[in-house]
Parts: sequence; C-alpha cells; structure tokens
Amino acid sequence: MILYSTILCAGVEVSSFYFGRYDAIPNASSVCELSRLKDVMESHYVQIIEINSFSELNNTEKANAKLCLFRQNYILDYFNVENENIIVNIFGKKRVALNFVPFGWDRVDVYYYVGEKIVTESPISTAILTTDSSLNSFEKSEQPLTNILVTDVPVVLPIIFVGGSQKVKKESLKCLDSLYFILQNNEQLNIHIRGHVCCSNRPVMSNKRAKLVYKFLIKNGIDENRLTYNGYSNQFPLVFPETTEQDREQNRRVDIIFSH
Repeated sequence: MILYSTILCAGVEVSSFYFGRYDAIPNASSVCELSRLKDVMESHYVQIIEINSFSELNNTEKANAKLCLFRQNYILDYFNVENENIIVNIFGKKRVALNFVPFGWDRVDVYYYVGEKIVTESPISTAILTTDSSLNSFEKSEQPLTNILVTDVPVVLPIIFVGGSQKVKKESLKCLDSLYFILQNNEQLNIHIRGHVCCSNRPVMSNKRAKLVYKFLIKNGIDENRLTYNGYSNQFPLVFPETTEQDREQNRRVDIIFSH
C-alpha cells in the first residue's frame, strides 16, 4: 500500500497527488487520496498552506507551466478553495529539495495544517487582525467587532520582523493595537503567544519575539495571568521548503492561540 501523506512536523502534513505524463486529472490512487483528505476536512480544521506543482513533459517551459496550472486548479476546485491566501509554486521541470521521497515528478504537493475543531458554548467577539487596520490609537476602539468561534488553530499576527532580530518593522505595529482591543473587549479570552524563526534552530530568538508581544500587552494593562508565551524556533514552518526571502519572512513570525 502506498502512503501519500507525510507528517512534516506537529500539525503540518503534505499529501502528494500523482498524474499521468500528459494528464491534468490525478490517477486513480490519487483520486482516492483526494477523497480521504476531503473526509479529514469534514471532521477537522484543515488549512491549506502551500501548493507546489511539477511536470515531466519533455517540452517547452511554457507547456510545462500550463500543465502545472491545470493540475493545480483541479486540486483547488476539488477542495473548493481560492488560491489568494495560499502560496502557489509552479515548478514545472525544476527540482526542489524535499524532506520526503516522491514516487515521481508528475504531481502536485499540498501542504496543510490539521487541527481539532473546538466549538465554544457561544461565539467570542474579536477584532480582525490586519495590517490594513485603521486603528491608530487606543481611542479608536469604537468600531464593530466580528463574531468568530475560538479554535485551537494558531492565528498568525501580521508582524514583519527584521531578519535575525526581534525588531518589528514600523508598519506592523498596528496589529498589536488590534490584538490589545480583542483582549480588552473579551475579558474571558486568554492567549498563548508562539514565537518562530526561519532558516535554523534558534530557540532564544523565537522566545524573544513571543516575549515582545507578551510585554506589549502587559504594559498596556492586560492581566499577565491571561497570557502565556514560548519560542518554538523553526519547528513549525508555514512555508516548507524555504526557497525565497518571502518564504523566510513568512516563517519568522508570531502567532497566537485563543482559549478560555
């Protein structure tokens, strides 16, 4: 029996879907794997992070890219998701480093996060965390809050760190105000703050990034008993493998997990 799903790290997996040399539809075994993953999505929270498509056509680069696009769109349509919030790479005949051994290169790799669904007795009122927030000061907290259900799925804060440091780029500071408003307006809400780095194992740096958010919230009046933090080094990448500076920027981040 061939297993198509590989666990990369806690919560993050990759499934590979294989195609015939000239086909834009997966082979029979991969169709079964698609169905299995769809079943997982119905019982768990599944967030698709990245899609990488390959082709072995002995043809022009343009023809390979076109076939990869058809394959990628088939997968997106099957799961009924848009690619605007997903990292999409069309590699064609380009070979990239992997931490698993593929059975061939006519395939699409789907990286995704799997978490348990936790339903609360009532929705929690939260503000949207976004770099486009119009919040410029704590006085602007009058805008409506959005009701969402708390899950154990990490929410990535749109904080951009300077590489190799815990220094936050100025344009990222607004989201810390937004997080403050969430906690200020929902006193029953607690958070665990997780720091991450790219590239290599640096637990101290990841801990500093998480602590920066922790100290900001305490300084502005949030009870420290509602907050915990920890650095997780490079254990939980959003993008794997890291091939560009954009990949590395996404992996050096802070995310949070809401709880009661």
